[in-house]
Amino acid sequence: MKKLSKLLLSLVLVVTLTGCGNMDNTPTKKVEAFFDKYQTLDSNVLNDLDLTIADDTSIDEASRSEYRDFMKKHYQDLEYKIKDEKIDGDKATVTTEVTVRDYSKVLGDADTYKETNAKEFNDETGNYSAGLFSKYRLTKLKDVTEKKTYTLEITLTKKDGEWIMDELSETDEQKINGLYNDGTNIGSNINESDDNKLNDNLDTDKDNEENQNDNPLMNDQRDSDDTKNEADDNSILE
Repeated sequence: MKKLSKLLLSLVLVVTLTGCGNMDNTPTKKVEAFFDKYQTLDSNVLNDLDLTIADDTSIDEASRSEYRDFMKKHYQDLEYKIKDEKIDGDKATVTTEVTVRDYSKVLGDADTYKETNAKEFNDETGNYSAGLFSKYRLTKLKDVTEKKTYTLEITLTKKDGEWIMDELSETDEQKINGLYNDGTNIGSNINESDDNKLNDNLDTDKDNEENQNDNPLMNDQRDSDDTKNEADDNSILE
């Protein structure tokens, strides 16, 4: 998951620094040009995508082409809407809504599955195969249909009369690439874990009670206590 995250996040920074050519020199136009490069699969985006995938050792050679096509579709399907623009001297903020497919849960689930089913990703020699897991993860990613919409506050700075986008925050990069996890998935896992622990404790208490009832020593002790209590009652009556 970390490798894929690095792959996706690195591309955002590259496109940010590439510049916007002869586009209109306004903060809004610069932000539009930034997202348009992804939607139209700009040559700079594709070149950097190829280099990043080639450097990612978690993706085997056979899967590189599939990952490339997967990322191209993600970029093409990305949707954005400019909501507001505020300019204060040489600083500007463009409020932008971005809608993308949400991969965060699938990536987390894939890592969890790998940990609990490690042997499924071993090769014929019995060693872990990054390629097998890469194919499994990609299959799961392709099945994602759920989308999320995020609001980004994109800042720009005017330098030598040219508006330039500031470096995006890591959180905004994760949102654009569908990797952002707001904690809801983790929370559900924690609650499920707590419920399991509670049920385990209840089962343990029930088993202990049954074991005590089946234990002859415990039964003899209870009979002895009952006899003693009965004798004490008779003594009081006398």
